Amino acid sequence: MGGYGSGRYMRLGVKNSRRVNQFQTVDIRQVKKQHGLSADRPGRVEFSYRLRGGPASVAVSVAVVWVPYRFGLRPFFECPRCGRRCCRLYLAERCACRQCLGLSYPVQF
Repeated sequence: MGGYGSGRYMRLGVKNSRRVNQFQTVDIRQVKKQHGLSADRPGRVEFSYRLRGGPASVAVSVAVVWVPYRFGLRPFFECPRCGRRCCRLYLAERCACRQCLGLSYPVQF
């Protein structure tokens, strides 16, 4: 089955060196559990974070969108950059979803 260098990794090379496990995240499931989010309360979450080696903290306000599922409603963050629904926001130079920051998973190449 193919010789040395015939695989996809060797052909395409690594496109992006920024991985999701290199950044801190805010997960909507943990926020819901810890802070008791419910669909009848206003849908906004505010938090601040500090970049590694950064002098000041960054304040962020993110909308929470409730989407109907089979057995109730499920919360999602609305990405502050593109407006896409996501479960996790990544805290990099700006707070955004994985696609906006151009992050990839460790198994992707």
